[in-house]
Amino acid sequence: MYNVKRNCGKIILYSEREERTYIISETILKLIIEIDSKLDCNEIVTLDYLYNLGLYSNQYAFIKVLKHLTNLNVISTRNGQVTNLNIDKRNSLPSLNIESNFTEGELAPSVAYWIFTDACNLRCPHCCWENHYNKGEELTDEEISNIIVQLAKEGVFKLSFSGGEPLVKYNSLVNAIKVAKKNNINLICIATNGTLLTEERIDELFKLGVTEIQISIDSHIESVHDSNRGPGTFKKAVDACNYISKKYGKKHLSIGTALTTLNVESILDTIDYCSGC
Repeated sequence: MYNVKRNCGKIILYSEREERTYIISETILKLIIEIDSKLDCNEIVTLDYLYNLGLYSNQYAFIKVLKHLTNLNVISTRNGQVTNLNIDKRNSLPSLNIESNFTEGELAPSVAYWIFTDACNLRCPHCCWENHYNKGEELTDEEISNIIVQLAKEGVFKLSFSGGEPLVKYNSLVNAIKVAKKNNINLICIATNGTLLTEERIDELFKLGVTEIQISIDSHIESVHDSNRGPGTFKKAVDACNYISKKYGKKHLSIGTALTTLNVESILDTIDYCSGC
């Protein structure tokens, strides 16, 4: 799935899957918008029709662009017709006329990884975070909101919240998600150890617009994971994974693993286990 935004006078396609950006021309954008308008009306979009729009001076250039869009899976074609346009329009085509405030010549990162808080409910022995724990000096909700607004203006496509443990500041996190959505940042990930997730919270987070939750599982062996994270943490993490996978689908779930001497030898078995979540 792709998103589209203008930034610094350029039109940028952003691939959610690859977390990668591609710069496209105004002509390609016009082609995409035409395809979108036709597909929205359930009309047949033939390649001949698109060529006859006159956007391209010769058929070779037209075919080359279509091939590139097809290889990137921006569009799907079959038997001389466009069958699908893989662009997320929650904040894409309707907002293309919004110019960013970026200085000419600069481009914002596609993804902003945000250490939302230093605080954590666990004390994992492999974690270095406690060594530079900045007690009491956390951003206020107002400061968080201001930063998100700036990121949105500068063309960021995706926000990924981590920590610490972001769910320790659950109310602030919920507010941040709402501000992000209001400002058309619609790709939102939360990286969590999973122990503070309940079914009610998972439902609320996805309802608010979270698109991915990453949960830490360090081993397929419960005792090994718990030795890393703490007693009972394996079951809570796995239960959260299974709930997300079954109710919302695997595309909205990812797994994070901290490699240590305790689990590195069995990492392939852990990967196999997690693929079944």
